[in-house]
Amino acid sequence: MPDIQRPAAWIDESVSPVPKNMYGVTKAAAEDLCQLAHRNHGLPSVELRVARFFPEGDDRPDAHEGRADAAAVFARRAPRVAEVWARRGWRFPTRIDRVYDNTKARADLGWHPRYDLTSIAELVDTEDTVQTPLARLVGSKEYLHSPYHRGTFVP
Repeated sequence: MPDIQRPAAWIDESVSPVPKNMYGVTKAAAEDLCQLAHRNHGLPSVELRVARFFPEGDDRPDAHEGRADAAAVFARRAPRVAEVWARRGWRFPTRIDRVYDNTKARADLGWHPRYDLTSIAELVDTEDTVQTPLARLVGSKEYLHSPYHRGTFVP
């Protein structure tokens, strides 16, 4: 576990992924194959590494804060999310050890996510689901009513 006195790791395109499970291994392999096809055959390719945290321009100076009290970070930076989670009795992780930064995808590709943590909180609050319309269409499984959000994950 990273030292809580050190800032959260800032994850962007300059960080090489270190796979920790089969998904990570196959994702890295697929990225490598796409790069190979681009180099050898000129096939246009874009590999996306999806961010898992809300982006803000001033995150770096405050990177220490999430190490010791993640709930306070969520309450300050995503108050609507903290409100919805609290009302349901859900809890945030106790610490944040990394922040995924999607600034480059926004700037270089003009990408703007339709769904972020705040919009998912709105879905939970208004529709009692964490599923986006696409997830509902394809039949994705959700854990909204499992004990996962109370700190115990049992699939």
